[in-house]
Amino acid sequence: MTEHKRGLSDGKPILALIDLAHPEAARHLAKLAAAESAGGELHLAYVMAYTHQGYVSSLIPGELVTQFAEKAHRDLETLAAELVLAQPPSLHVLRGTVGDQALLLARKIDAGLILLNAKRNDADHGLGPHAAQIMRYANCTVAVVR
Repeated sequence: MTEHKRGLSDGKPILALIDLAHPEAARHLAKLAAAESAGGELHLAYVMAYTHQGYVSSLIPGELVTQFAEKAHRDLETLAAELVLAQPPSLHVLRGTVGDQALLLARKIDAGLILLNAKRNDADHGLGPHAAQIMRYANCTVAVVR
């Protein structure tokens, strides 16, 4: 691994949870993650929520879910291409609940930092349920970007 500064991640991999539904916020978060990684290991992940749940998945043809996943991966590739990095980030398109999938991936890669957006249209809520779950159960530092 390339030697780099010890920031919030303490030299461990960084996981940035990208919400492709909010392109500007996703771009901003990816750039922050790239700067924090400083040449270290960076993972960009998007979670396709709800496509795995029985009551919804039975209504969505498998071929359509595959197309969604392929488009999400292309969108992550486009986002990654905008970043200035010594090594390309690892890209992940996951299926499941956002919090659970984020925590599983963070443990798998031994993340030192999880970065996520707290994009809520409802001004009465500070954090959404996914961000709260990740902050509560992560085994590493979590930074929420507004």
